[in-house]
Amino acid sequence: MDKRKLCIIFNPSARGGKAISLYGELKELAGTTPIFAAGAADSIQELAAAVIKQGYDHIIAAGGDGTVNGVINGTGTADVQLSVLPLGTMNVFAYELGIRSTQLKKCWEMIQLGRPRAVDLVSANQNYFIQLAGVGLDAMTVQATDLQMRKTIGPVSYLLSAAKVIGRPAPTLCLQFEDHSESAGCFVLIGNGRFYGGPFSLFQGARNDDGLLDVLIFKHQSYLDIFRYLQGVLIGNHTGMHDIEYRQVRSVRVASEEPVPLELDGDVAGSTPVQFQIAPKKLQVVAG
Repeated sequence: MDKRKLCIIFNPSARGGKAISLYGELKELAGTTPIFAAGAADSIQELAAAVIKQGYDHIIAAGGDGTVNGVINGTGTADVQLSVLPLGTMNVFAYELGIRSTQLKKCWEMIQLGRPRAVDLVSANQNYFIQLAGVGLDAMTVQATDLQMRKTIGPVSYLLSAAKVIGRPAPTLCLQFEDHSESAGCFVLIGNGRFYGGPFSLFQGARNDDGLLDVLIFKHQSYLDIFRYLQGVLIGNHTGMHDIEYRQVRSVRVASEEPVPLELDGDVAGSTPVQFQIAPKKLQVVAG
């Protein structure tokens, strides 16, 4: 591993607040490496920006996808290396990197032995994301999921919220790509890697270092349609469905008549219109 100035940004609110129980083990592993604990979930971005000013240029994000997102939005395009300790309810980016163990010690060893590699960074208006963005259904589901419910029953809370959201009238999303071609759908998922929600390979042709966004456009949103889509995802043939469009592009604009929620790496981050743009290999990531 490069000889950089290393620190850990720890989110005690991760895993529904249960991550705090891992602090003792994390501190033992870290040794003399400083740990900066976020006082609130929305302070991670400010905390990341602050440690950069203090000269730290290798940050270990200890938490879930939201923690990683906060760190990359705090560091932006600065010359920083990022590592991930998956302590959250969900850390799909860690899964993408091959860090799939729940054992802290094993993950820590992977970081110590790992080498940096460049991955793409994606902007969505004024924000960044590293793994996944959604406009429409999944963002509306995140928006409708109560924080206390997330803490109590975890990922199941999203399924309960999704069941309510699917029954609402679906929006019409209009997409325009860099070649000036256009498309439309009810909801859109945009990936910077293969996985969504854990082990589900939603974006089958994706790589996070190919300079391309993977865009899935879903044309319908009834209960029956969602059931078909889920079946397709589980058996791996969803991209061949007649009412799912799969494209790989460098940029795309998503707009709608009325504002439709946007989520980035699992958290709501505004609404349409939104311009997605990829910055090839702008982030250095250290993994096994």
